[in-house]
Amino acid sequence: MLCALAIAGAPPFPIFLSEYSILSAGLRAGHYLAVVILAALIVLAFIGIMLQVNRMVFGRPDWPRQDVGVPLTCRIAVIAAVLPVIVLGVYIPSPVHSLLQLAARQLGGR
Repeated sequence: MLCALAIAGAPPFPIFLSEYSILSAGLRAGHYLAVVILAALIVLAFIGIMLQVNRMVFGRPDWPRQDVGVPLTCRIAVIAAVLPVIVLGVYIPSPVHSLLQLAARQLGGR
């Protein structure tokens, strides 16, 4: 459910922050019609995503529930995939940091 909220753009996730930045920049620039249309489409997309997720998470299954075991290899694969994400979320190696700074300068950052 949290992943669906993040993908749909709920606060405080980064997608929400980018949508908010775009909307506020549009308001500052005076593009009111574009902001209204974009806001309506964002709300429509959020509702569409969350309706489907709510059915999956809170809906009643049509068949009797069966417990399915998850193999140990699948658990190991998930842990192996999550570890780099956690490490890179806390620590950015200097070569990656240099590349990010170079990309920001190319895009007009400092």
